[in-house]
Amino acid sequence: MDLRDLTERFELGEELGRGSVGVVCRARDRVLDREVAVKRMRADLINHRRHRPRFLREAAICGGLVHPNIVPIIDVGRVGDAPAIVMSVLAGRSLRTLLRAGHLSRRRLLNAFTQACHGVAFAHSQGVVHRDIKPAHVFIGDFGQVVLTDWGLAKRVALQEDAPPPPRDVTRVGDIVGTPAYMAPEQAEGRLDAVGRRSDIYALGAVLYEILTGTRPYEGSRSAEVLEALREGPPEPPSVRAPHRNIPAALEAVCQRAMARDPRDRFENALDLAANLEGFFEPQGSPPDDRATDPLMDAEETATVHADATAARHLAEGRAEAAAFEREVQAADALQVQAIRLRTALDAEAPRAARGDIHALEAQARRRLDQAAWHLGQAVDQLEQAAVDPMHTFAARAGLATLHRDAWRAANRAGDRVSAGYHRARAERWDDGPLSAELAGRAALSVRTLPAGARVEVTAIDDDGPIWRPGAVVVEGLSPLSPRTIGAARLRLRLESPDGLIARLPLRAAAGATQAVEVHLPRSADVPPGFVFVAGGRFLGGADDLAPGAGPPREIEVDDLCMARQPVTIAEYIEFLEDLLVVGADIEPLLPRSKGAPLVSLEAATVAWREASLSPQAPVHGVSHGAAQAYAAWLGRRLAAPIRLPTEEEWAYAAGGVDGRAFPWGDVFVPGIADTRRRGARGPAAVGLFVEDESPFGLRNMAGGVREWTATVDEDAPDRFMLRGGSWRSQPETCRIGARATAPADLTHLTIGIRLAASLP
Repeated sequence: MDLRDLTERFELGEELGRGSVGVVCRARDRVLDREVAVKRMRADLINHRRHRPRFLREAAICGGLVHPNIVPIIDVGRVGDAPAIVMSVLAGRSLRTLLRAGHLSRRRLLNAFTQACHGVAFAHSQGVVHRDIKPAHVFIGDFGQVVLTDWGLAKRVALQEDAPPPPRDVTRVGDIVGTPAYMAPEQAEGRLDAVGRRSDIYALGAVLYEILTGTRPYEGSRSAEVLEALREGPPEPPSVRAPHRNIPAALEAVCQRAMARDPRDRFENALDLAANLEGFFEPQGSPPDDRATDPLMDAEETATVHADATAARHLAEGRAEAAAFEREVQAADALQVQAIRLRTALDAEAPRAARGDIHALEAQARRRLDQAAWHLGQAVDQLEQAAVDPMHTFAARAGLATLHRDAWRAANRAGDRVSAGYHRARAERWDDGPLSAELAGRAALSVRTLPAGARVEVTAIDDDGPIWRPGAVVVEGLSPLSPRTIGAARLRLRLESPDGLIARLPLRAAAGATQAVEVHLPRSADVPPGFVFVAGGRFLGGADDLAPGAGPPREIEVDDLCMARQPVTIAEYIEFLEDLLVVGADIEPLLPRSKGAPLVSLEAATVAWREASLSPQAPVHGVSHGAAQAYAAWLGRRLAAPIRLPTEEEWAYAAGGVDGRAFPWGDVFVPGIADTRRRGARGPAAVGLFVEDESPFGLRNMAGGVREWTATVDEDAPDRFMLRGGSWRSQPETCRIGARATAPADLTHLTIGIRLAASLP
């Protein structure tokens, strides 16, 4: 497919967001002088055998679906070598964001949901199934428009009604695609022939389940755990999951029919599902109560009706003020993040005038916080008045508890311990149970390993000092461990498998949450010598605003892997070069260099490091990206293992895990913890000298020593690769886990070295 260069018409602007496959940025249409959005493939996936066809298929399929509830496609082409799609800019938020914020009433959520159903119904009428319907792909605009986005997994099906699923022994099985929490059973089992329009109906039912209960049908910290729960049977009824939400039985029946295990028991089409919901919309406003003007009512009855109406008005106004408070706090947080990032990127010698933008952002943030404080006071006043009325006490108390909980969180983020303590106490006063675990700082933890029978030890982390250290053991036993109630805290999980493999995993048990941990332990023989098993998981990347080049916040999932405990040393790299010399290989391109000059000398088949003051156990440096890859391939052949360079996401995860730490050892930089000597040093120190520069997985020298090549290509320059970690010449901010840099593949520098990863079978 010959793709036209889109930059001839569209002028690219700021990045709006990114996903697993694409990057979305704002752009201006030079022809029609309007604002659009351009979604282009990530540079490292341009030639991927599956992602590229899916990306182009999304453009082809979505471009043919012209409907008010489907994201409109304007053009398709390329930006550089990357395929790209031009779409309308959507101002608003996803249903996922709105569900988490809890600002919309059930009526408005159901109204948006039925509009999404209409978009799905139209796609089905054109022979297209979405296959990845979820709240994150339902977008609600600021002016009420609802569109279904992200058609990358869509496929075309026959226009006739879905046939009954074929017998299991003749069903075509393939890859499981989609999001596990919203998948139909047949989709979760990879039965491709059985996935059709009614699979989308099931996904809509799963979204409806989340609207009704506030939780996904199946929860889990890992996809495998969610899929296993899905295959075991249906979720508990919405009314059982969320009894405090007073879900009507008829509405629950609609949801359960949409999520029927057998596709034949679901709604025939999305329009039928939408039609069955229309009777459940709450009224748009408060219509006049005819009883208040009934001449047969006595004065006491009339006063009661007026009191009910007044309490209802207080409740509605209180909720509106609470929503306004949350919006202002979020806006202030965003402005403060922008200011911090600008300050981080600003050169220390920059003129005073260059700091004007930072001061302006900070002033805007203060104004937003002032407005938030006003809305908070108004919301408390209105909701407390509503709480007096027996008819509205439950709703008003719930609103007050949530409001003070949100204010408590905001005060904690700002470091205001006095306000945090006050709002926590007020939240405890008004809470009738739903927030009790969070307010009391309790969490639940369960642990499962494959194979079972691993020895489990969960330790609380003492994070009061600059170096986080293990404290008291809070849970121990053999896996699987059923859910245990623990104090919300940072934790370290230590596992010892029956064959002697020891694995460590950092955790963060959030107050009020259930943490379900599942770890697939490899055989100890599958972990190469000198490597450490790193159990995969999800973490938030780009969340450290003080880290240079951190990029936007994004949720990242990393698979299980092994990482080298320490960087490659000079001695190890010299052994590699000498081995190549023995077989007559050309090692000239692989020699470590600085400013073009070799850092080693050659005599016959012997290689020596020129700088004699450096220990042979110091990290090798001055190697290009190609040399790093060549070393990985050589070691892989020697160990008969899949040795490679890590991706930058794998590196960041292995350096800190999921508990949000800024440095491998904690949140505070202390001189002397890592090899960042800078002045007077001729190169990095021997690995292992800085024992406290250790990640929670047990990896050494990730903040100091040498910066390390990764396998990740710079999205904006295919000939450049991402570097992670600090070096012996680094400033403290460059040693932060979130710090990122990029370098040409052929660069050789005194501060750049190698750390290896290994894939598991």
